[in-house]
Amino acid sequence: MHYFFYGVIYGVIGQVLSFIQLQAGIKWGWTQKYGWALMLLGLPISLSFMHSVKNFILAFDGEIYPSRILGFAVGIVVFGIMGWVLFKEGISAKTGVCLLLSLVIILIQVLWK
Repeated sequence: MHYFFYGVIYGVIGQVLSFIQLQAGIKWGWTQKYGWALMLLGLPISLSFMHSVKNFILAFDGEIYPSRILGFAVGIVVFGIMGWVLFKEGISAKTGVCLLLSLVIILIQVLWK
């Protein structure tokens, strides 16, 4: 089960950095001023996602599909939280349902054997 937690941790790190690189970069004007720095941030982001996928695959006995589903669900949750915390974007009913469904997807992948 420790592979699963490492997969989540690396996935969250990758998603947070990716959010900062893409959404915050545009919203706060960093894209124009620090374009090269934001592009170079892609290297640690890629490494984080690669470690996340590797650990998810190990956690699920070599199956690749759960890593994709879990990566998507973790990304939705992180995106919702980051948008709310950094940009003060409210969580609408539609977004709330999507976040809930993402959590359900994670639970299905973890608990359904």
